Amino acid sequence: MQSGILPSQVSGHIETLERKAVDAFRDHDFRLMEEMHDPQCIGVGILGAQYTKTEFIAAFRDKLNVRAIDLVSTKIVLENSFAVVLSNWDVNIEFGHAMIAGRVRVTRTWVKRASEWKIISFHFSDARLATTWEKLKSANR
Repeated sequence: MQSGILPSQVSGHIETLERKAVDAFRDHDFRLMEEMHDPQCIGVGILGAQYTKTEFIAAFRDKLNVRAIDLVSTKIVLENSFAVVLSNWDVNIEFGHAMIAGRVRVTRTWVKRASEWKIISFHFSDARLATTWEKLKSANR
């Protein structure tokens, strides 16, 4: 971490970037998405597909229809020039032919390149699956 910069300041900056990323989804701002993702970025989408940066942006440009999206919470872990963020989003979106309404968990890894933070990996998952498993475990006790 850069001398004189407190971890809380970096966490605040990363949280601001996460909010900008959610705004980019909502506003279909693919120019901003392009800027925020590192050229080497790889990830997994909500339906389990694996993406490069170019594939991810193209898929969301061509298939994403956002009705509502809200960043509910974030947890941030900092380590040198990396930040791992686990966030919860409430969404009402259409992706291709899939309708997704409810809680989505997004994990992103940010890397600091020179003076800029970039997304180098991501994973979207449907948080309703975890809730269903918890209910099943409780019912079987």
